[in-house]
Amino acid sequence: MLSFLVDKCLLTTLVLICSSQVIQAGDRSKSNRKRSLEQREVKVSRERSSNSPEDNSKKLEPLNVGTTLQNVNLPNLSAAVATQEQLDLAILLGKALYWDQQIGSGNGGLYACASCHYSAGADSQADRILAGTLAPGHNGSPNTIRGSLGVQYAEFLSLKLEDVDGEEVARGVEVFTTPGQYQITDRNAPPSVNSDSTHNFWDGRANYVFNGLNITGTPTPIPTRGGGYALLQIAGGSQASQSVGPCLSPAEMSADGRQFADIGYKIRHSIPLRYQNGDIVEDLARLGLLHGRGYAELIDAAFANGPLDAFLSDEPSRVTTIVETPDGETEEREVSLSELNFSIFFGTAVALYEQTLVSIPSEAPSREQIDAFEEMRCHKCHYVDGRSHAVLGDVGNRPFSATGVAPLRVDAGVEEDDLNLDSVVPNFDAKDGEGQFKSTHLFNLPLTAPYFHDGSATTLEEMMDFYVRGGDFNRRNVDSHIRELDASKREYNLVLKLMNQLTDPRIERGEPPFSHPSLVIPLADQREVYLSPSGIGLGGLHYTVRNTDPQKPVR
Repeated sequence: MLSFLVDKCLLTTLVLICSSQVIQAGDRSKSNRKRSLEQREVKVSRERSSNSPEDNSKKLEPLNVGTTLQNVNLPNLSAAVATQEQLDLAILLGKALYWDQQIGSGNGGLYACASCHYSAGADSQADRILAGTLAPGHNGSPNTIRGSLGVQYAEFLSLKLEDVDGEEVARGVEVFTTPGQYQITDRNAPPSVNSDSTHNFWDGRANYVFNGLNITGTPTPIPTRGGGYALLQIAGGSQASQSVGPCLSPAEMSADGRQFADIGYKIRHSIPLRYQNGDIVEDLARLGLLHGRGYAELIDAAFANGPLDAFLSDEPSRVTTIVETPDGETEEREVSLSELNFSIFFGTAVALYEQTLVSIPSEAPSREQIDAFEEMRCHKCHYVDGRSHAVLGDVGNRPFSATGVAPLRVDAGVEEDDLNLDSVVPNFDAKDGEGQFKSTHLFNLPLTAPYFHDGSATTLEEMMDFYVRGGDFNRRNVDSHIRELDASKREYNLVLKLMNQLTDPRIERGEPPFSHPSLVIPLADQREVYLSPSGIGLGGLHYTVRNTDPQKPVR
């Protein structure tokens, strides 16, 4: 079915490309990029989340009429590598990239994917929750919104290189305009553990099909070795689609205007996890990869000679980045094809790592708990084993639901753009403009507060009380299973106990696959949270809140 849909969609895409020659060259081309840097103005804004389908296509020259496009169609993410050994390397790469604080720009702190997804994949440390809190009245919301604290708004100017033992190495903090206010997302960070959903993000906009570039799944030509182009479509790739969104978000991780070609050059010239320690850092040291080309070697080893090999090459791409050299000069440098196509390898590797983060509940539910679960109508969106009806491959259930957490005027949930209608697999499970949000799983709930898309429930009891009273808003439009419940105290407590049982004890112990390196997470008030690495006798979720050192050199 996917192959048929892809072929049909590719035909439409080819007609559009050849008739209009539309891969637009944007303001990052060689001819006008320096001018655009001078014209930029600093803006201060708060963004809901990474919703922009930015990618590298805007930087490429228009395709010539008659350009031949290859089709790279893969049935799943594991098919992106050639051997089991390469799959293991890709997962290792994905874990490193997920936890590496150098992925962010450094405006307001060094951010990794893990910076908002470190506690069973959620942003749940108490000081972080407080730092991401928006008081009632924000955007007209009657609720206290608990999102995630992001970066300080700034405009991207260049990468910064420094000399490390005679080797040019990218510094973690890039060059950007004077940072403005800290950004806070209007939605709670959903857990990345057990994130095997057909469509990810609360509104499902991270598409089932990964196109190698952005969250939309829209088939888009990507340059290949030797001057060609290919359309990449990886089925079951929603985690990959999701992972490439925040990297370019000026609210979550990035200075505004940065693109994946810039990140690709930076990371392929970075010492992996340079500012962190423990766990995977030691693994990479044993493999001899803690040097300025370590990531480049690992990416090449994981994906060479496989289905994605055509996107790998050191040949020039005709696309540039701007760097500040070790001697202080600013210059344009042409990125390689591998650097230009970094989003492909980043998204695929991170998603392969996330697919290993599968919880095993501490205890199976009892018959009484199952009955109470159904009596309280939890089974309408969730399985009693903890899975959501949005799980990958589930058909005919309720992956999205309108529950009345917030007024439609505040957040209407799924919108038309989130349906990704240009993808070969649109998000037809959802309805736009009706307050629908993706049903999340029930694993590890004691470790993943706050709850709901806006984080308005801080405890399991608050979350359950919401459903007992039949929701709070839009009661004429909520789904039929959201209604006042005549639940007994016994049923309530049975379900509450079940939700605690669905927690994997390996997470708090820091055991594989949930082991991790150290992580520094900003708090925006001259403090930071230090997450100790697992494997040193402190468990997996040991936090220290400490003051930042104003004398500490910028990294």
